Amino acid sequence: MVYRAESYLLRAQRPELAVKFYRDAGMWQDVLRVAKEYLPHKLPQLQDEYERDMMEKSTRYCYKCDLLDFNLTVTLYF
Repeated sequence: MVYRAESYLLRAQRPELAVKFYRDAGMWQDVLRVAKEYLPHKLPQLQDEYERDMMEKSTRYCYKCDLLDFNLTVTLYF
C-alpha cells in the first residue's frame, strides 16, 4: 500500500511528497532511497536530519533507561 502511493507520487513527478510522507512516518531508509534517486540535491540535508533524529531517539532511550535504573535503585534502598 505504502509503496503503491510512492509509485503514484513518482509518476506524478512529486518525489518531495513521497519523501515527506516517509519522513513523517519515520521511514528513514525510504526517505534516503527516494531522495538519492529523485532529489539528490536534498540528500545531504535529509541525511543530517536522519542523524539528528537517530541521536534524539537514542538520547531519549538512554534517559529512560537511566530513570528506570534510578527508580530500581531507590526501590531497593527503601
